[in-house]
Amino acid sequence: IDDLFIGPNGENINPDLIEKEFRIEKAKRYSILDMNNKLSIVVEIDRYTPKTVINTTYSYITEKNNELDSSMRIQTIYFTYDPIANENAIKVSRQYLKRLLDNNEVNLLNITDICKENEEKAQVDEIILNKIKDFFKEVLNISLVEDNSNFFFDLNGTSLDYFSLISMINTEFNVKIAFDGNVLHTPYALAVEVERLLNL
Repeated sequence: IDDLFIGPNGENINPDLIEKEFRIEKAKRYSILDMNNKLSIVVEIDRYTPKTVINTTYSYITEKNNELDSSMRIQTIYFTYDPIANENAIKVSRQYLKRLLDNNEVNLLNITDICKENEEKAQVDEIILNKIKDFFKEVLNISLVEDNSNFFFDLNGTSLDYFSLISMINTEFNVKIAFDGNVLHTPYALAVEVERLLNL
């Protein structure tokens, strides 16, 4: 009962049922739980997991999440290098994990944190970046988009919306951004990729 999440319509959602929809092969452990009234997933990964593998894992979670009923969708994805369960535990205890989080014993990282680890942020052309932000606004019919707004989790875009976005970018800049699982879900990430393609 303690694990139940109260959905937006007041329904009781069992995180165990959502976890069964995911098969995150490269994760050591993962758990879906209520964090600050948001249904979130915490994925424990090995310290030496390549960024490409983390990116692929993130894309898998995002795509699988979009297939779920809207009431069961995860709102935030976190990665961590810290253990999220007792080493002898068969399953992650959400109450145990919440205590670790409350005591700051688990350091949570989002995908942007992971990708920027030990890297200087590349400078991008402001004209390209602003044009891509305009496309975000047009596709999603919104007025405000930040450089690192996530298309799916921050702005609630769908896979069909994302297809439209990439098509607009490819046409505008005469490039070919592929739908191959790359983590290009923010204006900044897309601007970096556009610049890379333009300079090939």
